[in-house]
Amino acid sequence: VKNSEDYPYYFAMFNIMDFSRINIMFGEENGDMILVSTVDALRECFDNSKIYRTGSDEFIVAVPLSKNDVGYSVLMKNIDKALGMLSSPYETEQGNFSVMYKVSAARKSKNIDSSVLSSLKNILNQSQPAASGQIPFIDLDKF
Repeated sequence: VKNSEDYPYYFAMFNIMDFSRINIMFGEENGDMILVSTVDALRECFDNSKIYRTGSDEFIVAVPLSKNDVGYSVLMKNIDKALGMLSSPYETEQGNFSVMYKVSAARKSKNIDSSVLSSLKNILNQSQPAASGQIPFIDLDKF
């Protein structure tokens, strides 16, 4: 992503909680279905964004938005929309199950590097399952 103080990037990390357990209990085919549906929902909710898979169960969305409060509001609205889409139960031959996510968010406009990933992971590891209006956010330009 490019560095720009006028158009910073907002980042959202989505972590599929208990993904290994889902693979074990419901099979890897259903685990793959979760991965695909996660990416599909992120693509639909975050137009003009880049989506990266950073681990077996983690995705980062990089969203170029304006640096005013509107950028933050748009990010949070899109996170809530994605979580709404991702909260629908999955039906399988082994039974129905729902998937929970942890989400963290950040903003950075200059010196964008791997520190964004580590910052998002740190906040994510300290957070609870994602809930609307309760997504931890950090402005990395202030550090």
